[in-house]
Amino acid sequence: MAEKSDTVRRIGIDFGTTNSTAATFLQQEMHETLLAGEDPIPSVVAYNQEEYFYGQEAMEKMRDPGDTSLIITNLKTMLGRSPEHRVESETFDPVELATGFIRFLLRELFGGEEPPPGLEAVMGTPVEFLPSHREALCRAATAAGIDKVEFVYEPTAAVHYALSRLEKIPRGPVAVIDWGGGTVDITIVRFSSGQWKGAEWEGIEDLNVNARKDGLGGGDMDRYICRKALAGSAEAQDWFDSQNRSIQSQVYSSIERGKIHYLEKGKLGPFADFSHPSIDPPELEKHFRLTPELIESCVENFSEQVRRLALRTTNTAGLNTGDIDHVLLIGGPCRSARVRGKLNDIWPNAKELSVEHRQRATVRGCTMLADTGFDLRLGADIAVRQFDGKYHRALERMQKFDRADGKLLSARFRYRVTDFTDQQAVFDIGYIPSDEHGQYQGLEIIQVPVVHRRFSQTHTVQPYDVTLKIGLDELLYVSVTAIGRIRPEGTSGAEDVDVEKTVKLSKIPLILVPRKGEEDE
Repeated sequence: MAEKSDTVRRIGIDFGTTNSTAATFLQQEMHETLLAGEDPIPSVVAYNQEEYFYGQEAMEKMRDPGDTSLIITNLKTMLGRSPEHRVESETFDPVELATGFIRFLLRELFGGEEPPPGLEAVMGTPVEFLPSHREALCRAATAAGIDKVEFVYEPTAAVHYALSRLEKIPRGPVAVIDWGGGTVDITIVRFSSGQWKGAEWEGIEDLNVNARKDGLGGGDMDRYICRKALAGSAEAQDWFDSQNRSIQSQVYSSIERGKIHYLEKGKLGPFADFSHPSIDPPELEKHFRLTPELIESCVENFSEQVRRLALRTTNTAGLNTGDIDHVLLIGGPCRSARVRGKLNDIWPNAKELSVEHRQRATVRGCTMLADTGFDLRLGADIAVRQFDGKYHRALERMQKFDRADGKLLSARFRYRVTDFTDQQAVFDIGYIPSDEHGQYQGLEIIQVPVVHRRFSQTHTVQPYDVTLKIGLDELLYVSVTAIGRIRPEGTSGAEDVDVEKTVKLSKIPLILVPRKGEEDE
């Protein structure tokens, strides 16, 4: 827990599906919001008669059989998907729930006090999440008292932390498996360095092969174990299905504690029995017991799915499994040596990057990036291919984007359209990899339907202009805007109309370049 100080204005936040942590540097020492056992804070909210409870207090209410509070989990995955979330008879706004939880994290970080003015945060975000998720998370963080929010991919932040602990930085590809409570993220990055406009730089280059899969998180493992346990008894399954969300959450919580104890200690310990006091008749309790076979079956099943995803990701990068130099395994399930043993042989030549507290690597990376600052640069030349098949480079690799005051550098390009064989102008936006110049990688086709302007006397068609605007927005996406004369849908095309069309591209390779030391933007 950090002391309240007006000098603290940069923090890191890992807002996770199952657990969350906030951290800051104070007198060169990292302070994190942690439970007594050095674990992150549960991402759980309890609601009871217009009062909200967060974190461990909410978790205790969930585990109390007699408590009637409504339990809300998976806050992270709600954001950007729906404007409301229903639990039994109550309806909640996911952004407001996230706002309350982030405000709680800040109070924990600053000893129960309100955050200092001018607070800036770097927050981790999963790969390939919807832009609406980041937008909702940004609104929640701002409403909670954070003045400025910047996002980095969670695996990238964790790699930054892991590499900072090494005396010699690996130059080959690094594969990251971030196995969290809700999703599995896999990405391949590499450490890059060089010169750009006379200045030295070094950073983490995303090889543009991020992959994410839902349904494989720690919480999904608990549900898998429960489902397997109940499969042998229709009566037990009916009992479980008839219970409200709170009681089901209590059963899952018991399974989680037993699973973690077994994976870390190799034995069931005191959590083998995950029965519930309300189970009736008592003979149903035999279906609510953990066994090593149940847990091993779950780990084998899930690890195999993660393995397949990792192999596909490697193949997408154009690499063989033997090309990966290092692997970083983070997240709750990766605390287990049993789980790591099943993942380590995916890349036979890779050395494992060792980090303390695998659940906290992301927040530590975010905090380090918040402390020193960082830049985002393009990892490849951005190009535009016109309707005639030709393309030119619009933005060059290592282009630095100015993020100050939210005004981001962009480039405009005007094209004169003279081909009137079709009723639309077609542009293909993509990139040219730095090590494969000439091999254009298309990302998105922009089609601008047009109304050709003709002179009634001569029936000739006049050329017209289309403008493309390319820039990096604060959600780490490249946006492209095409402006031209279009034929509005459902009209005869008798009228010229100017409109704007924006496309968000999530596959642009980026390089995260940490700054060398304290530097204000």
